Amino acid sequence: MNFDYPHDETFELAKQDALKIVDELRKEIEDAKPPTWIEGSDILGTHGQGSKLGVYLIEHLRRDERYIRKVMSVGMGKLGSRFSRLRSIWKNRGKAIHHENGSTTDHVALRKCYQIDADETNWKIHWCEIVNALLRECYETRVGKHYKPEFNLEGMFGK
Repeated sequence: MNFDYPHDETFELAKQDALKIVDELRKEIEDAKPPTWIEGSDILGTHGQGSKLGVYLIEHLRRDERYIRKVMSVGMGKLGSRFSRLRSIWKNRGKAIHHENGSTTDHVALRKCYQIDADETNWKIHWCEIVNALLRECYETRVGKHYKPEFNLEGMFGK
């Protein structure tokens, strides 16, 4: 006895469902307004944002021959948890945190930030909220290409 696979009309209905989702996504992206960037405080002062989703950048403000307001890292995700992780690693002197259960809390770019300048007042985090996941990924990629931050690999933007 042969297995009763779904028929071609099932596939056609699935295609219609997918195209409907694409149309809705297109409208959502077309209607999106440019984000408002929020200038944050230093690494240890950036709090909250809860479950907001967005793009953030880490800027070095130290004035010397090498850096004058230079964006060093660009990222995206759930902002509250990202900022909490950044603060935790900074308080751990820029080192990854190893937990008893075997997990690790880390942020490679922040470790590099701490290594070149451990004064948290010389670092600012700026952020904007972007709810749509696809638009957020594309925006992070464009922001990264715009600033070319030293502590990011270009191929990692939008991931």
